Amino acid sequence: MQFSEVLLFLDREPNGTRLYYEIETETGQQISQTPTHLIFVADDNTTEVSRAMSRVEYAKNVQTGQFLYTSSKGDIKTMTSISMD
Repeated sequence: MQFSEVLLFLDREPNGTRLYYEIETETGQQISQTPTHLIFVADDNTTEVSRAMSRVEYAKNVQTGQFLYTSSKGDIKTMTSISMD
């Protein structure tokens, strides 16, 4: 068995005031994250290969029309398009 280092916090300031990004999908699901919070997104949702090509982005770089995984009661559903106002 081999152990590796785990990164838990990229940006932690428990007593500070924070800016949060509200990201909403076209189905109405929402998530609040700091600009430097990491989230998996994909640019395409048409094939199994394109869904597997998801990548990590900072919340501040997420764009309308990208896709992210959504879940319900702990079960991963499909990738849902992001709609930001």
